[in-house]
Amino acid sequence: MDVIYLDRLFGLNLLLDYCLMLASARVCGVVLHRARYLLAALTGALYAVVMVLPGCGWLGSGAMKLALGAAMALIAFGGEWSVGFLTKHNPGLVLDDWLTVSK
Repeated sequence: MDVIYLDRLFGLNLLLDYCLMLASARVCGVVLHRARYLLAALTGALYAVVMVLPGCGWLGSGAMKLALGAAMALIAFGGEWSVGFLTKHNPGLVLDDWLTVSK
């Protein structure tokens, strides 16, 4: 039987998730919202702890991991990532250009 220290699992996941959110934001050039990154990291760390509890093995499925990753991204970036990424790498591109239909 393996022993997992939940406090260390939580702390390590919190630290790594926060650093990944912060690094992603800096690379994409979006405005930093550290409280939102912390909230997303807390969500991921809680998920990691709950996933190893007895009877919660179903949370380790690929679909749940994908859903949680998407939820963390929405918490952290709230839709601003796509706009910031596109405008940073394509300065002439604005969201309205996507919605207009050329005649």
